[in-house]
Formats: sequence, structure tokens, C-alpha cells
Amino acid sequence: MTTGQLTVSEGKAEHLEQVFLLPPKKERLLGRSSVCNFRLNDVLISSMHCLFSYEENEDKFIVTDLLSANGVLVQDKLIDSYALEEGSKIRVGRTTLSFSPHREKERGKTYIFGDKLDFSLPIIPDEAPKASPAEGKQVPLGRMFHSSEDLNVCRLAIKNGLTTHDEIREYLKIQEKETASQSMADILTKNRKLEPKDIEKLLLEHNYYKVLNKDMHLAKAILHNKILKEEQIQECLSLQRNYFKETQELPRLGELIVQKGYLSIQENNRIVKSLLRKKY
Repeated sequence: MTTGQLTVSEGKAEHLEQVFLLPPKKERLLGRSSVCNFRLNDVLISSMHCLFSYEENEDKFIVTDLLSANGVLVQDKLIDSYALEEGSKIRVGRTTLSFSPHREKERGKTYIFGDKLDFSLPIIPDEAPKASPAEGKQVPLGRMFHSSEDLNVCRLAIKNGLTTHDEIREYLKIQEKETASQSMADILTKNRKLEPKDIEKLLLEHNYYKVLNKDMHLAKAILHNKILKEEQIQECLSLQRNYFKETQELPRLGELIVQKGYLSIQENNRIVKSLLRKKY
């Protein structure tokens, strides 16, 4: 399979000339959050809305809803997961993406690989998006959760292939029947779907995304004031990501900037105190 592409065909003007490239052997997160590979400035899109991956056995790209508040529609139908065909129309929020194999670049289009974090859009807080009207429509699974903690655990369990949307629906019924106070983490382990160590890894991953979102404030402040080059920031963010994968420990961006010798401890502390009072 060649590289796939998602062309923004409907949405905000700032995105209409964008094309998101899908490499066969890499996953790509799409959402509003600064931690996503592909970012869309759309108030109806969740911070981590959906995942694009490649299924080698089927030789197809797959889009998977990550329990978004407003769901993912393909060909105007609400889906959990869907194998994309050339011409498939994916609707997320008010944005429509058209899928096709990547053949050659078109003049006037901006091609986004998603290997580096995007500093061009505002950093959004980790909060739910606005809900679109659901009258007469199927309610997205992501709206059926009672707590953000349950949602985060189940979202990452789906992202990591540890459970399915249908299993989550069954567990939500169990939660409703037994007691709403019982967490989904407890239900997942009680029904032997996940081990406690799996839950711990999911919580660590969630913490990584929270820390990364906070560190993006520091990165944008440094870049806005031209203290370091973007290449230096991206290098430190890559080190942070790799260190977390290898050790499950999470150094802060400021620590890595100092470790690389790009700033002294005193300079980093001064920037944190003075620049993070502003919005970038």
C-alpha cells in the first residue's frame, strides 16, 4: 500500500488547503489537542478525536473513533471503525476529509506529515468539545460516559487495541446496572478484560499527554520570543517521547532543554516564571 492522504474538503478556511499524509506503518491521531499528529481548529472536534492506522492483512487504512463527543461519520454514517476506500468521506465536527492514495503533490496544497508537533494553532485546555445536536440521530458512544476518568481510560484502551467499542457498550450497561460509582477501570479488570498493569500503563499514557500539553505552552513561549529555534524544541520533544517509551518516566521539556545545553537552569526558570503568564 502506498501512502494515503486525507484532503480537507469542507471546514474552516485555514484548513481547506491542507492534506494530511498517512504512512502505512505509523498511526496518526487527529483532534484539537496539541498532542495530535493532525490538528483541526474545530469546536465540535474532541481533543483526541480519532485514530488512523494501517491494517496490513486487509491492505487498508482504518479510521477508529476514540470515543469522541460528536462521533466520526463515514459516508454520513456514524462508525466505530471503518476500512477506508478511495473517495471515502470522513466527517469530524464541521470538517470533512476525503481519503485517497497519495500520488503526487498538487500546487497550492499544504502537506502535513504529522511527524512533528504543530505550533501554529492555539493550545486548547483538556476539556470536552461543544456537542452538536443529536435529535433523530444515533448518540455517539463517547457521550455515554459519566466521568472524564472513565472516558480517558476507555479511549486509550481502544487506541491501544485492548478492547472494542462493543465491549465498552456492554461494560457501560454493567456500570449502569450495578452502580454508576464503580469505575470503568474496575469493571475492565473485574471482567478480566484488562490486568491492573494494563490500567496503570493507560494512566501513565494519559499523564504523558497531559504533561506534553503543558510543555507545549513553554515551547510556544520560547519560539514566540525567538529564544531557541523550532528544530531545537522538536529535538527535545522527540527525546521526551522516546524516553517515555523506553522507561515510562517523563522528564519535562525544560529539563531536556537544560540537559542539551540550550539554556541554563537559571535561564529556563526565568522563562517559565515570566513567559507562561502570557498566552501564545
